[in-house]
Amino acid sequence: MPPTRRRGGRATATRSNQATLSFGSKSRVTKPSATPTQTQKTKDLEPVIASISEKVPEPEQVSVTPTEPSQPHVAELAVRQQAQAEIEQPLSKEDEKAIKITEKDLQQYWRKEEEKRRGPRC
Repeated sequence: MPPTRRRGGRATATRSNQATLSFGSKSRVTKPSATPTQTQKTKDLEPVIASISEKVPEPEQVSVTPTEPSQPHVAELAVRQQAQAEIEQPLSKEDEKAIKITEKDLQQYWRKEEEKRRGPRC
């Protein structure tokens, strides 16, 4: 029921131009369609496509030259030297120990850490 408005002491229902909604299949309200059909669209585009293809020039042939110099950059040489120096250094005791650790050892370690964090079970 629409809300009522009081005028001069009496209640009247307000009128609206909005249609009521109907969820049945008998009355279906749709928006009017003003779009042209697909064949009309393609017919309209054919002259445009033809005029565009006439205006597009052929791509010029550009010679491809390498942009990288024949010798490596100074920074690249420095990185290579540093990497070579790291390879030549002997491994520390910590590094040797880390290399020997297995996946099983890691899982046991983290299991113990989680138990410490959680505390004793009740």
